[in-house]
Amino acid sequence: MKRTRNNPSQPQQPQETFQLKPNPNILSIDAGFTHLGWAVFSNDIPINVGVIGNRKVDNKITVVSNKYQIMASFMTRSLRDIYIENKCVAMIGELPHGGGKSSNAVAHMNMSTAIVGSVIALMDIPFEACTPSDVKIATFGKGDASKDDMMARIISIFDGTIDEKIVQVKKTKKNPKGFRRDRIFHLCGKEFHANNFEHIADACGAYLALVDGNLIKMFGGK
Repeated sequence: MKRTRNNPSQPQQPQETFQLKPNPNILSIDAGFTHLGWAVFSNDIPINVGVIGNRKVDNKITVVSNKYQIMASFMTRSLRDIYIENKCVAMIGELPHGGGKSSNAVAHMNMSTAIVGSVIALMDIPFEACTPSDVKIATFGKGDASKDDMMARIISIFDGTIDEKIVQVKKTKKNPKGFRRDRIFHLCGKEFHANNFEHIADACGAYLALVDGNLIKMFGGK
């Protein structure tokens, strides 16, 4: 068989080049009924964070059953919208253990789990969950870490910052000087007070707890 050689005068086909692409976005959540913290991760780094605050319902004009239905519907739609707007391909998160100090707390925990279950079922979202203890151990190294421990650790891990803001208040025994110092947490170009950032910290901690799990590995964690 006669062999032919490439003619150097003929134009060569350009070689295909391979470039590293960003990993798909994964939504990590701290499930809750009144507040749901969320963080969108790509390449193991949070690129967007926030808190869904449930809508207020007037107890004087709304029966309890209708109140819970209104709040559950609002939270379900909000979680769905966050997932879609951030172009996520999977969801992970901390789900409550189910125990509580009151029947109301237990009801809120169960409803928050049901809300997450509804969203992932109706949208066919791949999902993996962890417990609050898993989150604390993965983030701080022990299961009894405080909220302050968790928030400070997440800021340190993901290069956030913490500022203090002086707020004028009425003089009381708690604030005898007429002011208080509020901590402001900065992450992903946003700022949050502690009462909101604690939920974001848990959402980020859930990612740390599940980073070696099958779901994150499947979608290309580092």
